Amino acid sequence: IDGQQRLAALRTKGDHNVMVPSLLYEHISYQRAVKIYHDVNAPGNKRGLTPGDLLKAELAAGEPTALDLYNRTEELGINIDFDLRSAQRSPVNIRAVAAMRHVYRIGGGEHYTRVLRALKEAFPEDPARFNQTLLKGMHLFLFRFGSRVTDREVIDKLRGVTTEDIARKAAAWAELSRGDRASYTGRAIHSQINSG
Repeated sequence: IDGQQRLAALRTKGDHNVMVPSLLYEHISYQRAVKIYHDVNAPGNKRGLTPGDLLKAELAAGEPTALDLYNRTEELGINIDFDLRSAQRSPVNIRAVAAMRHVYRIGGGEHYTRVLRALKEAFPEDPARFNQTLLKGMHLFLFRFGSRVTDREVIDKLRGVTTEDIARKAAAWAELSRGDRASYTGRAIHSQINSG
């Protein structure tokens, strides 16, 4: 489980007379191995994995919350892009795994689906529509004001602007006063929906 990368590196170098610190677990299920891998490499540990790597480990272990988040994302026709090193961005891919998990954890499954659907339908061809700031901004807007507006109203009001328009407005407010870019993005969404 732990130490396999060091062991593989030593094997390629041909050095077989070196002690390698590692943890070995015998007679455990695949799900238990994945859970141990996740726990050893979780954020806060020195070897923290990317949020995408952690989500993949949770999916492999059959963790119910991770499975629900994944299924809700896929049901909307959105793919989770686990490879952050890839330069290719697509309007149907989402890379902001930490933001996805945050929205899901705070708002729950239905809220998470509502946030993704609003961004997908309001900005249909924009590869930036699922970035971290927009995800969290839409989450904050719907969390605060979602009971006062329908999904159709949100989507229709946002169709007249671009993600760049929202980002510019949020950046201007963030420069004027200190604060979190996501909250100003939520404020820019609120402003757009309440205009005209």
